[in-house]
Amino acid sequence: MEDSGTGGYQFAITGYAGFGGEILRLRNANRSVAQTAAYLNWRYADSPGAPEPKIIWARDAAGRSRGMAALIFRPFWLNGELQHVAVLGDISLDSELRGKGLGRCLLKFMTDYLDQSHPERLAMVIPNDAAERSLTRIGWATGGRLVPYVFVLNPEAKLPGSLKGSQLAVGVARAVSKAMAKLQRWHLRPGYSLSVVDTLDDSFDAFWKRYPKAKLVLSDRGIETLSWRYMNHPQNKFSFAKLEHDGRFVGYLVYERSDTTPMCLVYDFILSDHSDLPCLLALFVKHCVDQGGIDTIRLLLGGEHPYRKQLWKLGFIPREDAGVFQLHGPKSRARLTEAKWFLTYGDKDI
Repeated sequence: MEDSGTGGYQFAITGYAGFGGEILRLRNANRSVAQTAAYLNWRYADSPGAPEPKIIWARDAAGRSRGMAALIFRPFWLNGELQHVAVLGDISLDSELRGKGLGRCLLKFMTDYLDQSHPERLAMVIPNDAAERSLTRIGWATGGRLVPYVFVLNPEAKLPGSLKGSQLAVGVARAVSKAMAKLQRWHLRPGYSLSVVDTLDDSFDAFWKRYPKAKLVLSDRGIETLSWRYMNHPQNKFSFAKLEHDGRFVGYLVYERSDTTPMCLVYDFILSDHSDLPCLLALFVKHCVDQGGIDTIRLLLGGEHPYRKQLWKLGFIPREDAGVFQLHGPKSRARLTEAKWFLTYGDKDI
């Protein structure tokens, strides 16, 4: 599929194979953090049974790539049915061409491709502000807000430098310690335990197979997908905190400790029974305290995530929205009107 484009620029669609170097050059030229070929090969890895990734290009009259976007088809469960959602990402446009309408034309060409080649398929994106505006103008709908939450383990670290070590800081630290102890007393339950592992076994797959997926939209968490997303990541090292009740696997949490800041980032957490969430988080907070060197625990949820209403009661403070997620595919969206989106940090950059 090709188009004469606008202003002397042409649009075209290719696969990923053979274009990795071109993608890396264009992406890194328009990002503050450069990536590697190993990262791209991980990111563009095919999911079993999915269409191959598609790259949408904007090229100048000399044939040079000046802009791009990618569609990668990821397994999601849509109201109990496994489907491959077209996840839009790697939207890039050379800086001197921004604000002239070329980016919007590129995204319109990509959307027309979806409508023609995948009319029944749902597409989603977690865009930056500029892409959000362009996608809204060409008909993409806002699916919901993305809300970050933070749990402060060391409030003294948040005080101005002149107050650190002061009586005020000591008083605040004592108050928080008492609140944390109270939180644990309230929410810890007999027979529940948390164990941290760095590998996956069949118990994760068994948990996922019995997990109820009706009236939810959530990315696949089968062992193949989990292995790709976390175990095979070329840069980040993730750990899994397994929650068990009398020896039965009832949920888990995926997290990463930052190498540069005293922060723990929770990428995902999921439970057979939502009422176990307070116990899971109380045990995880205790684990972080015991480990030491962690000032904050941070996580991200889609605005309609089923766990969101419990978090503030557990000491997780909502911060300013981190943006939105957007959707395209009117036929697919119409079938999901009663389903809640189950989005976390683990759904970004996939």
